Amino acid sequence: MIKKLIFFLLSFTPLWIVKLVNVCSLRAGKYLVKATDPSFKFKIGRKPPSGLRLVKTNCDGSDIFVDINDHIGHQVFTRGSFDKAIYNFFRVNKLKNITVFDIGANIGTVCIPLAQLNDVKVVAFEPADRNYSLLVLNNYINGNKLTTIPIGISNNIHHTVEVLQLNVNKVNSGSSSLLPTWNVNRGDVLYQNILVSEMDTLSDLYQLSKPNIIKLDIEGNELNALFSMRSVLDEKVILLMEWRPDLIDESTGSALLEFFADYKIMCLHASGLISDSFDEKQKYENVLIIHTCNDTLKNLKSVSKETLS
Repeated sequence: MIKKLIFFLLSFTPLWIVKLVNVCSLRAGKYLVKATDPSFKFKIGRKPPSGLRLVKTNCDGSDIFVDINDHIGHQVFTRGSFDKAIYNFFRVNKLKNITVFDIGANIGTVCIPLAQLNDVKVVAFEPADRNYSLLVLNNYINGNKLTTIPIGISNNIHHTVEVLQLNVNKVNSGSSSLLPTWNVNRGDVLYQNILVSEMDTLSDLYQLSKPNIIKLDIEGNELNALFSMRSVLDEKVILLMEWRPDLIDESTGSALLEFFADYKIMCLHASGLISDSFDEKQKYENVLIIHTCNDTLKNLKSVSKETLS
């Protein structure tokens, strides 16, 4: 009860103070970020903010517009980054002359900074209208380096574009999902019809180059998306995705492991380094999945065993 009261009081802290504390790397920063997060406020008895509140801020070296009344926008504004591990992975490995598919690009917090790196071509897929509008705006102010596609990715027996219902979280657009049971405890949900198609279908339709890396962040629908990219996905493609056994049923988890039977799953750390410490029963913000026949693995920078221990 005391802890809840403390967070309640901290939740009134102005965001510019929260940002300043984080810039100064003070220990209190993580508590202030959590307390003022729109997706956390309802847990401590405060009504989350509503409406769009746009501000321009920096995200891993790129200026972007964010909605600070949304979890992702709040995180970027107060921390200056979102999914730092992926950006660092590209940076420390000095990846160049590659094509990246960002499936579930949201407002561009990952793909916009990546597109500013040397010779990284990014195709961003985002079906939610509010997210896509900000993605296009952020792409524009950063030189239109992305190819943006307002269609979601999922398996489709008709191999066409279809309309499905997206469960949109009011205060955390990043947890919006085609699955109605995904993150149901994070606030109110709206419903939006979105366009969805198979990756192979869209690749042909838009005449896309074959990707070297695919980032998947589609809140529980990863398996269906993987089944939709049989032609696009070969042994040379590296996958980056979230691993959440706590939010998917056991059969889906088993099916994912079966799908990746010929792949090696590595932990991706905040530093951008990988390690062979993956445990299928644990949750991870990011894992790197690479085919056992892909020689790229030996060239990727990893965490030493001494560091992990």
